[in-house]
Amino acid sequence: MGNEQSSMRLTEEERAYWRQKGYDDFGEKCRPVDAANAAKRERWQREQDVQVTQQQKDQNLAAQKAAVDAQVKKASEKAASEQAAAKAKADRETAEHNAAEDQKRQQARTEAAAARTASEKEALENRLASAQESVAQSKAAQTKASQQAQLRDKFRKAELPTRPPLDVRQQPTARRQDQVDSPDSSSGDDYLSQWGVRKEHRQVDSPLERPTGESRRVGDDDMFVSTNEDSSRQTSTRSIKPLLTVDANPRVLQNVASAAHAKGPAPSSITAATPVSASAVSPRSAKTSLANTRKPSQTNGPPFASSSAAGVKRSLPITDLSSLGRIAKKPRTTMSTSASPHSPNQNNASGGLSPPEWYTKLKPAGLVKGEGDADGMLKNARDYIKKAKESYHDDNSAKPPEHYFNELREVLHKLTFKEVNAQLLRNNRMMHNEDSLPQIFDRRFGGGVKWPEDIKADAEELYQKWRRRDFDTDMMRGINFTIAGQQGGDSIKPGAKRDAKRAGNNGLVNGQWWPTLVCAVRDGAHGATVAGIAGEKDTGAYSCFISGGGEHSYPDIDEGEIVQYCGTDSTNGEISSGTQLMLESMRNAIPVRFIRSSKAKNKSKEPSQYAPHLGFRYDGLYDVKSYEILDHRLHRHRFTLVRRPGQAPIRAGEGPEARPTKQERDEYLKHKRLAGGK
Repeated sequence: MGNEQSSMRLTEEERAYWRQKGYDDFGEKCRPVDAANAAKRERWQREQDVQVTQQQKDQNLAAQKAAVDAQVKKASEKAASEQAAAKAKADRETAEHNAAEDQKRQQARTEAAAARTASEKEALENRLASAQESVAQSKAAQTKASQQAQLRDKFRKAELPTRPPLDVRQQPTARRQDQVDSPDSSSGDDYLSQWGVRKEHRQVDSPLERPTGESRRVGDDDMFVSTNEDSSRQTSTRSIKPLLTVDANPRVLQNVASAAHAKGPAPSSITAATPVSASAVSPRSAKTSLANTRKPSQTNGPPFASSSAAGVKRSLPITDLSSLGRIAKKPRTTMSTSASPHSPNQNNASGGLSPPEWYTKLKPAGLVKGEGDADGMLKNARDYIKKAKESYHDDNSAKPPEHYFNELREVLHKLTFKEVNAQLLRNNRMMHNEDSLPQIFDRRFGGGVKWPEDIKADAEELYQKWRRRDFDTDMMRGINFTIAGQQGGDSIKPGAKRDAKRAGNNGLVNGQWWPTLVCAVRDGAHGATVAGIAGEKDTGAYSCFISGGGEHSYPDIDEGEIVQYCGTDSTNGEISSGTQLMLESMRNAIPVRFIRSSKAKNKSKEPSQYAPHLGFRYDGLYDVKSYEILDHRLHRHRFTLVRRPGQAPIRAGEGPEARPTKQERDEYLKHKRLAGGK
C-alpha cells in the first residue's frame, strides 16, 4: 500500500524518466533504491562519452596530421626533384653554351686563318699576274723597239734605194716591151732586185692609161693617171703596167724621195722604181702615198703627170713597170675589241668613287680651338688603317691584324657621334682614296687586305655621310617630335627626306640602323611610316619591315636567311595594296629591302635571334620566291623571302660587329631620358 501511495505521488512520465535513469523502486520518500550508484553510473557514462568523443577527435587530428605530413613530404620530394632537374638543366645549358662559345671561337680562328691564307694567296696571285703582265709588256716594248731599230738601220744603210730625180731629159730611150721581161736585161734586173720589186713574167693590160674615147670611173680596183701634152711625148708611158703594191706610209715615201733628191740621179739602166710594202694596200691609200711625194719643182726635171682624181699635182716615176703586177685591194681586218696595252687598267680606274668637289677645293689649315679631340680621333683611324695593312702582310708583326681591326672598329663607332667639319676631314685626308676610308671598303685601294665586313660597312656609311657634307651627329635629325597627349606621331621636316621609291639598296649599307621607323623613312630605307610594305603600283614592293607588334598578329617566321612574311589582311574582300605589291615584286623579280624590328618573332613566337636589341636595322635585299594563302576570307598571303647571296652577314647577336653598336644604344637611351621617357 505504501508503494501504491508512494507511486501515486509520481506521474507516469516521471516514473518513465526515473526508470531511464536506473531507478526501479519508488519509496514513500520518492528516492531511488540506489541513488548513489545511479549518480555514479551517470557520471561514468558521461566520462565515457567524453572519452569516446576525445578519442574520435584525437583520431581525426592524427589522420589530418598524417595527411598533412604526407602532403608536405610529397611536396618536398617534388621540390627537391625539380631543383635537381633545374640544376642539371642549368649545368647542361652552361656546358652547351661553353661548348658553343668554344666552337665559335675555334671557328672564328679557323675562318680568320683561312681568310688570311686566301687573301695572301690572292695577293700573291695578283703580284704574280702583275709581274707576268709587266714582263709581257716589257718584251712587247723591246720587240717593238727592236723592229723600229731594224727599220731605222735599214733606211740608214740605204738598203732600200732612193728615188732618182725625175728629169725627162736624162731618161734613156724606152726599151721594147719584149726586152723588159727578158732574162738578158741584167742591169734592169739588178736594180729591180735592189728595190725588192717582185717580177712576174706575165702580160696584163694596163689600167693606168685612160682609154681614148671611153669614160671609165675610178674605183677601188683600178687607178688611172691622166696624161697631158707633155707626158704624151714619153714613149715609155704606153708600156706602163699596173703597180704591184705601194707603201701605205706617206712618211716612208717622203723619206725615200728626200734621200733620192740628196743622192742625185740613178744609173741610166733604170729611171725609177717603187719599194714594195709588206702588204698590199687599196688604191685610195696608194693615191695618198703618191700625193705625199715631192713636187716636180723639188726634182731635177719638169712635171710629168698630175692626178685628176686627187686634185694634187705629183711626179710620176718614168720607167717601164710592165713586170709589176696589178694593184691589190687592201684586205679587210677585224678591229680588236681588247683594250689597248696603253689604255689604263679598268680595274684600277677610279670609277665613280672620287673625293667630292667641295673637298678638293680645300687646302690644309690649322686647328681651331675645341677640335683637338676630333682631330686626334681622325688621326687614330688613319693610323689603325695603316698598321692593320702592315700587320696583315707581315707575319712577324708584334700584333696580329685583328688587334688593329678591333681598335679601328671602336674608333669608327665613336666617330659616328663625334662632331667634325670639312676642314678637319681635309687636314687628315679622310676622303683620299689611297690614304684613308676608301682603303677599307673599296678593294681597289685596300692593298689586298681582307677587311671584316662590319668595318667595311661602317666605313662606307661614314664616308657617304661625310661625302654629302652631312656632319650632324644627332640620330634624330630632321624629325618633328609630338608632345605628350598630342594626336598623331613624329613627322619628317621638309627637305630632310630621301626618296624611297627606288629598287635595290638605295645607298644603304648592310646593317644600317635607326632608332625609330620614322628615321628609316627619313633616310630612304622605307616608304611609309605605318605600313609594313611600301612600293609602287605595277612595279612592286621596294621595302618591307617585320615586327611582331601592332593590332594584327601575323604568323611571321624569322629564320635569318629565309623569312616567312605575311602581307596585310583585306578589309573590303579584295587583296590589300601591300599584298598586291609583294605579288608584283615576285612577278617582276624585284628584290625588296628587308628591315628587321626589335619585335620580330621566330617560329616559336619568341624574340628572333636575328632581331636588333633596339630600333630597326636594314639587313639587305631579299627575293620574293613564293607564297601560300593562309586565310581565303582575309586574303592573307604568306610570302617566302630568301636573302640574296653574296651579301655581308646579318649583323645580329652580341659581338662587336652587331648593330646597334654600344655607342648607338647609349645615345638612344640618352635621347629617351632627355625626351622624358618617350
